Amino acid sequence: MGGSYAGLEIAVKLWDHLTVTIIDSNEYMEHIMYSYKSLVEPNIAKRSLSPMANLGVHFHEKMTFKQGKLTNVNQNNSINVELPDGTS
Repeated sequence: MGGSYAGLEIAVKLWDHLTVTIIDSNEYMEHIMYSYKSLVEPNIAKRSLSPMANLGVHFHEKMTFKQGKLTNVNQNNSINVELPDGTS
C-alpha cells in the first residue's frame, strides 16, 4: 500500500494481523499541511518531508518500506514491485 496518510492508517490497523510493507514510489512522505506554509517560510520545507526509511522507528518495527511501484498482486498473495532502477 502507498505511504501517505491513508496507507499508513490502514497499515496501523492491520499490523497486528499481517506483515505490513509500505510500497511507494517516493522515498519520503510529504506532509501536505506544510505545503502552503512553506511558501512564506522557506525553511519549513525540510520539515515537510519524512524519510520512509524511518517508518520502522516510528511504528515500532511493525512495518517495512520498499521504494518502487506495485505492478501485480498474484493469486498466491505474492507481489511484484518495480524498483526505481526499472528492475523487479
